[in-house]
Amino acid sequence: MTLKGFPSPDLAAFSADSRRIALTSDGYSMCLGNVENGTPIHFQKWKGSLQTAVWSLDGKKIRFASGSTQWFHPADLELSRISKDEKTWGAQKTIGDISISKDGKIEKDGQTIAQIKSVKGGPNRNTGQLVSKDLVIFQNLLLHEMHLFETNSGKHKQTLKGHTGSINGIAGSPNGRFILSGSYDLTLRIWAPERSAPLVTFFFASTPDKKTRRTEWVAWTPEGYYATSPDGEKLMGWAEDVGTDKLLTYYPVERFRKQFYRPDVIRKLLELGSVEKAIEAADKERGVKTEQVPIEAALPPTVILDAPVITKDGKATVKATAVSQGKFPVLEMQLLLDGRPLANAVYKITTPKMGNVEAAWTVEIPPGPASTERDRPHPGQYRPIQFARHHVYRCQPVQAEPACPFRRHQ
Repeated sequence: MTLKGFPSPDLAAFSADSRRIALTSDGYSMCLGNVENGTPIHFQKWKGSLQTAVWSLDGKKIRFASGSTQWFHPADLELSRISKDEKTWGAQKTIGDISISKDGKIEKDGQTIAQIKSVKGGPNRNTGQLVSKDLVIFQNLLLHEMHLFETNSGKHKQTLKGHTGSINGIAGSPNGRFILSGSYDLTLRIWAPERSAPLVTFFFASTPDKKTRRTEWVAWTPEGYYATSPDGEKLMGWAEDVGTDKLLTYYPVERFRKQFYRPDVIRKLLELGSVEKAIEAADKERGVKTEQVPIEAALPPTVILDAPVITKDGKATVKATAVSQGKFPVLEMQLLLDGRPLANAVYKITTPKMGNVEAAWTVEIPPGPASTERDRPHPGQYRPIQFARHHVYRCQPVQAEPACPFRRHQ
């Protein structure tokens, strides 16, 4: 397949049915293409990468650029336009009587009080800037990492890891509690000095139609909790590394919505400073305690669907095996025909357990050819099995879930 009219891509991802491919080039453009005939379905070009990383003076908003420059309000999960007279708080070389020189020297009232020394995988000393009176940050331009040092001693405090592209904007918040960074990986990330992983990550994308242009966004934590704009869920998902010799397994974020869609948690992150405290406060408001589980423990079951066996009376016997992947057992299995649930084709597990669960159904066959479809999220795990009458049978497992007080309204 040759996708016409698109420059050399640097990233590519297939859809679950392997019919479409998304490509990005140089961090500035994205193309959605048809795998069968190589024609573009949708092309999106950005005016620039997310280079802006600044705070409002009150520390309640962050500014970004994706097609246009806008404010994002983490506490309200809303966007607003930039006013020309609004002032911002960005990169700082001097805060009060503390300053940082190009060669990594920290000075107070013109006197050197500390000299930043190299650490393993060390930072570039000419990238230093103050994020508060107590902390100075340096970049490792090769690994896309940031290193925090104490200004009074020059001691290494933390390595901030998460960006996958060059970091071209860093700013400490006006109150000194957080660090904001913008990168060519098209994300903005907010960091707390106490942890290596970002506190929350934001991704923004503008719709292509100039007349109806709007910005969709997603915000998520490393623990998996997320919030989105109305159509933002289409922009994200999770990939599971299953080995160097296999394709990544991709899971659309909608599969985790019941457990991890938590705008109430995202809103409280900057106020409380940690995911744990935000969850506790959100649960207290709703009177329900959330069972916190890692994403890998909530992975949906995989399904093996055998080729249907045609009986002499014109019926089809379909067998399926659901395999638990996370920590929650399969509760029931539903057989679907051409995307629609079949009546009396629900298999309920009386004693749920981890591991393999088998089910079988004998159903009437509508006229026409048929095939089976396994409920798998990645083209590397999806192979239709053809037989005489062409209809699509699908098995959809339902698993137990952790307690969660928030469900998205459909």
